[in-house]
Amino acid sequence: MDEVRTLRAHIGRSNACLNPLAHSVAMADTAHLANPGGTTGADALAAFSAWLTSERRAADKTVEAYQRDVANFLNFLGQHLGDAPTVAGLSKLGRNDVIAWLAHRRRVDDLGPASRARAASSLRAFFRFLDRKLDAGNAKAMMFDSPRRPRRLPRPLPEALASQAITAAEDGAAEIETPAWVLARDAAILSLLYGAGLRLS
Repeated sequence: MDEVRTLRAHIGRSNACLNPLAHSVAMADTAHLANPGGTTGADALAAFSAWLTSERRAADKTVEAYQRDVANFLNFLGQHLGDAPTVAGLSKLGRNDVIAWLAHRRRVDDLGPASRARAASSLRAFFRFLDRKLDAGNAKAMMFDSPRRPRRLPRPLPEALASQAITAAEDGAAEIETPAWVLARDAAILSLLYGAGLRLS
């Protein structure tokens, strides 16, 4: 947790452009460092945050979510690899490192599929930034399948609303002249669908 707090403090300073890396990325569209490989992961995250704000015009909540996810990833790497990650180290990661992080988030942080899918999206955005702005791409690390969001079945109508829908189908629209048999058919179809628990797909 101390590492995460340190990263967040570093991010906060970047918003004021006190970090020279963050400032260079925010002010220049194609800024590159003389030695990006030696840049720390925390500095890269600060630059990424400034880039999201200044160039991507991302919403504050989006920036905060990306910062939180990437900071968690960098903290995990420090424990997983035994040393604070650098941009050079990030460019050498494999897909198994990312998969291990997502598994860690599921097991330790108890994140569900939707939250882990969001975290994976944050990480993909971070690595795209490393590729485009710091010439430190790593396509192989991104060759992982994002957690699938669970497909939820539609909720059935409450009984009262279902009854109103059937009645409306049976009565039809006042401004449209509809044959009685069509109204009866529509009401019967709705009654069958609701009564049998069927759904259209």
